[in-house]
Amino acid sequence: MNRLVAFGEILTDSWNSHKLTLISVAPTASEPYDGVDTGVRSRHLFTKPKMSVMTMATIIPPELEAFVEREVASGKFRSRDEAISEGLRLLKEREEKLDLLRNDIQAGLDQLDHGQAISINDAAEHRKFFDDIQRRGLERLAAKKNVP
Repeated sequence: MNRLVAFGEILTDSWNSHKLTLISVAPTASEPYDGVDTGVRSRHLFTKPKMSVMTMATIIPPELEAFVEREVASGKFRSRDEAISEGLRLLKEREEKLDLLRNDIQAGLDQLDHGQAISINDAAEHRKFFDDIQRRGLERLAAKKNVP
């Protein structure tokens, strides 16, 4: 039977054979909430926050729940909250990097649309192009060294 754990109550529920778990997402680890005992191993999900936190209910597949449990059991994280928060932080970081990459790609496409491209047709032009980049880079380094 599946369990829905909600603020100290254990409710049984079955919905498409998914396990329902209430989790709280906190930016940092927090202390166990005094006096709350749900009677299940996930009781540490209910926490007294050290700072403002958002609590949300979500459905996670059993394999992800098992992964979170293994990560916590291994000592990498102090709680499910901490493990899930780290996963969300990494997802946010990845999305931010993808946005920057998309912006850079769009800037390059815009430059192509405005004729701001260099055509390199053979090995000699290729060598000349990169030699010029190297020369300008060395000039910049030399100028930085001479700045008081």
